[in-house]
Order: sequence, then structure tokens, then C-alpha cells
Amino acid sequence: MPLTEEFMSLHLSSPYQITKMVGELYCNFFGHHYNFPTVKARFFNSYGPGEVPGQYRNVILNFIYLAMQGQPLPITGTGEETRDFTFVGDIVDGLLRAGHFEAAVGQEFNLASGAETRIIELAETINSQVGNAAGIKFTERRKWDTKPRLLASVNRPRA
Repeated sequence: MPLTEEFMSLHLSSPYQITKMVGELYCNFFGHHYNFPTVKARFFNSYGPGEVPGQYRNVILNFIYLAMQGQPLPITGTGEETRDFTFVGDIVDGLLRAGHFEAAVGQEFNLASGAETRIIELAETINSQVGNAAGIKFTERRKWDTKPRLLASVNRPRA
């Protein structure tokens, strides 16, 4: 940690991860075979306006939704797990910049905050802000919850 753009693992645990890697491989193919300019942007836990709560959606929105319903916030694991949450406006800004600068062509860029947030702290903050007294409930980890920490390096987009 933090994950740099050079990091690539073939130990994938979900169809989501596989399709992200396939997308990058397609970018490589079109870039090399057709000389088509591509930039590979890697989003890290984006959140913001326009989201809809749901089972496989962002934890921030789901926590807010449940807290506003007066329900306990479910934490899969211990709550010590961390994620790198990124506001959607920052993602859009990064995409626009990546599409503008010639030096970005052929590169990978982490679009992230570069900061770790502990899930238990996130849940406690949301409950406090919403005034939800239902608290937190701990549940079993899901099969795809294999990373206790997630933090992106944001050095390349800043360069």
C-alpha cells in the first residue's frame, strides 16, 4: 500500500475485477494495433449525487440510506477494513484532465483520494450525522471481501 498504477494482479476474485482487467487489455490492444489513443482510469470507491442504494452499490450511500431509515449499519468483517473513497466530481475532473493531456495517452491513472477511511469510522460518522441510534451490526464477510485495506497512490495523476 498504496497501490501504484504499476500494480496488476491476476488473482481476481469477482467478475467485476475481471471485466475491469479485460477493459484495460482492450485499451492496450486498440492503442498498439490501431494506434488509437487511450487512457486507463482506475476508479476507487466513487460516491456522490445520482447514486441509487442497492446490494452491490457503494457503502456510503447504503449507510446513509439505512441510517435515515433508522436501521443498524451492516459491517462485513471487523470494521477495521479501509477503503479509498473518491467523490464523483473528482473522478470527472480526473477523466477530463486525462483526456486533455497528450502525456496521459497509454498510461494508467488511479482516480482516488489517496486517503484511507476505516469502515467503522465511516459508519459511526454517518450514524452520528443522521442521528441514527440503531448503531452497527457486524455480519460475515462476503466471498469477494478479500482486501482488508485499499489505498491508491495518486502520484501519477498529480505529475
